[in-house]
Amino acid sequence: AEPTVTTFVAASDGALRVAKCALAESSRPDAAAGADPDSGPAWRPLEEAVGEGEFVRQRLLRRLWLDEVGAFESELRRFLVGMVARFRLDDSSPVGGVEESVRLDPASVDAVPTNARWAGGSFQLFDQEWRAAEPVPVSWLVLRSILPFAREREAFRRAPDLASLGDLYRRACRALGVPPALDRDLD
Repeated sequence: AEPTVTTFVAASDGALRVAKCALAESSRPDAAAGADPDSGPAWRPLEEAVGEGEFVRQRLLRRLWLDEVGAFESELRRFLVGMVARFRLDDSSPVGGVEESVRLDPASVDAVPTNARWAGGSFQLFDQEWRAAEPVPVSWLVLRSILPFAREREAFRRAPDLASLGDLYRRACRALGVPPALDRDLD
């Protein structure tokens, strides 16, 4: 994966836009983008509107800072259930009771709270420039959604019900009905 530059710009219509481009000269937006899909994750340059609404990561952090651990976990679960419903490749089991074998579309790799807004009663995604080389396990999306909170140690210290990010990962997997697979998900 190549280092990227992320730029947020206010467009002339007042909308917030995000633009991504690679640092390497060979990966300028006018050059071929991404890796070979057979060799690993693919990246593409993008420019898109961020959209309206509140950033999901900020909503979640506010819950932690207000000592609303139950509300934090409930909102995180609602987000993850929504992403599983949106990106699942197999309709054989209901959302909320997801089987370990259910995989998500490779485009789900960037469907995380950091890249989502809550608007109009639903989660709106933005900044979706990555695509995995193969379908994504649900537990991996749980891990990917939780990892950005590692920078928020102080907020988690205020939440004694959450012993660690690993604890949050296991609880979120169980809430979705997915067996935790941390060793596999970290590989």
